[in-house]
Amino acid sequence: MQLRRPPSRSRSTVRELIDLGGAASLVCRKFSLPFFDFNWHVHPEVELTLIIAGRGTRHVGDSIDDVLEGEVVLIGPGTPHTWHSQPGSAVGSLCIQFPAEPLLAAGGGIPELASLSSLFARARRGLLLDRQLGGEVASVMHEISRERSPLRRLSLLLDALARIESSRDASPLASVAWQPPDSARDRALERVLRFVHEHRAQPL
Repeated sequence: MQLRRPPSRSRSTVRELIDLGGAASLVCRKFSLPFFDFNWHVHPEVELTLIIAGRGTRHVGDSIDDVLEGEVVLIGPGTPHTWHSQPGSAVGSLCIQFPAEPLLAAGGGIPELASLSSLFARARRGLLLDRQLGGEVASVMHEISRERSPLRRLSLLLDALARIESSRDASPLASVAWQPPDSARDRALERVLRFVHEHRAQPL
């Protein structure tokens, strides 16, 4: 059952800074944890998350849903989200994060990438893939986690996105009325935080 609630002012949003390392356009991380702590956060990167093990609740925008093993969710840029479970049962996930801007900018010279703009816009509400589509995308995600060639990893990511973009088997999570935070002040703060993060080893 899906529940909805308006964004709460008491629920502060943490801005997560994702370090791509400078030599890649995506980061792939696998988590194995005692439980999912409630970490309501947001970042400008797109996120593709596979729940490998565990149960709990998923919070995306103004939606709250039960989490099932094997689910795959695509979360657009600037959409606050978190997964949460109670201590005592091991959980695991595979998470791929990447900035949307380079792919969207490349769409000007590579027409095949132009459709990603509408996909990322839809993903701002969060997209839950159905079982069949989620299983296909999960297999590609596991390939990405094992792949060492940066070019091959990027190719696999585009394969996963193409499967989602061409399918109707992805359901939005947040309500139509919900809007992600997108103020000029937030964008300016994001640039400052990212500069500090990227130059943290140098005198500022």
